[in-house]
Amino acid sequence: MNGVFPGFSQNVNNTYIKEAETVNVYSGNVTIGKVIINESLATKLYILSSKQYRDSSGYFVTVIALGNNEKVPVFGVDLDFRFDKPILSANANLMGMSVQESTSENRRNYKLTAAQLNRYPDGIRNVVDLEFKSMFEVKFTIKGVSGNFK
Repeated sequence: MNGVFPGFSQNVNNTYIKEAETVNVYSGNVTIGKVIINESLATKLYILSSKQYRDSSGYFVTVIALGNNEKVPVFGVDLDFRFDKPILSANANLMGMSVQESTSENRRNYKLTAAQLNRYPDGIRNVVDLEFKSMFEVKFTIKGVSGNFK
């Protein structure tokens, strides 16, 4: 599929989804991912936007923006992404302290941990912008975020 797709299937009026354990992420009418919410983590990181498209080279690109409306840094970040097919690359755009990234040998898992993620100086809500490239359309599961932000 070519083009940019909107990210979410459901309207979320609050910023914290206590009653849900999982929230689907959509690209058009197709599920591209799932968020597994662990209330005990309370990271205050939310999916702000997501899109999946095919670039001019024929690779599939999945872009996810995480953030919130807070004015302070985000502490204790532990994000775990699992993909149904291997990814070629993972790039994180962020400002933080004690940041570690890793991709599993089979290229189906990506982990990002940080003691502290700082806000961008221009005051935008994004705290982390992630980009994943793959040969095929991928579906993902994220652990470590508090839900969708709307």
